[in-house]
Amino acid sequence: MINQIENKPLIVISTYGHCASDWLGNLFDSHEEILITPPLSFFRKLKILKVNHKISLDNLNISEIVEMTSNKMLKKSSFKSYNFFQNSKKKKVFKRCLRDYLIKSKETNNKKKLFYGIYYSYAKMNNINFDKIKVLITHEHAAWYCNNYSKYFNTKFLFIIRDPRAAFAGSFRTFDRYHDFSKSHKLTLVLSFWLAATNFIKMNRKKKNVYVIKNEKINHNIKVELKKLCKWMKINFKPILLKPTILGKEWHGDSSYIQKFELKKKLPKDYYIQENVKKRWKNYLKKREILSIEALLENTMNNYNY
Repeated sequence: MINQIENKPLIVISTYGHCASDWLGNLFDSHEEILITPPLSFFRKLKILKVNHKISLDNLNISEIVEMTSNKMLKKSSFKSYNFFQNSKKKKVFKRCLRDYLIKSKETNNKKKLFYGIYYSYAKMNNINFDKIKVLITHEHAAWYCNNYSKYFNTKFLFIIRDPRAAFAGSFRTFDRYHDFSKSHKLTLVLSFWLAATNFIKMNRKKKNVYVIKNEKINHNIKVELKKLCKWMKINFKPILLKPTILGKEWHGDSSYIQKFELKKKLPKDYYIQENVKKRWKNYLKKREILSIEALLENTMNNYNY
């Protein structure tokens, strides 16, 4: 299995910011030809560990890498769908598998080795059948670090976009929970997501390794859009793709308009009808904020018919 996992192509899910990348990822969760973990943002976490904790992979032995990965990189999140470990027993299995992988793998690059080790251990921990796997999928929520994947892996990039006004409103509502976020910082941060994604796609589109999917199109006709996407991913379309899951269990999604973390029950069927989406962002954003977003992202909005 070690050799198998190191030869699989990788698809990176990224986003312009608050465009439902988690939902998109969870649609892939139960497909037998896909191995996807909870959101990882691998290279961003490596950077945080290096800057904030002075931790570098090159300076750690195998035991230290296993502990760092299990306790810092994959630390527990308030979002259940972000957690790699359902309980302490599974965490022990993951650590044992990761140690085994790091010892046996012949990969010489530490970053690649750890990345594959996480996927190997996640699959072993959850008894995922690897025989039918055709592709690995990972999340990198901000496009800031997407370039790193091309340096190490056979990579394609799947970006999800939505109406910027809806995305900014959702992001701002999320950031409202953090009292130390100033209004200017919220705008700067969300705008940086959009600029990073725009620049990355512009630089890579000619390579034909980037696919941009519109949130609104998936919600309008999910089956048609996912069939197109499966063709690009070189996997077979399966009806299981039509419902988001976490390790096979139904996932109800999240909404910054309803509660802080994931939902415990299904959303109303008309929740993502575009008229209702528009009502929500128009009620939240001030007119001058809407005008600012439209002015700043005029080209993007024109390019994607918003």
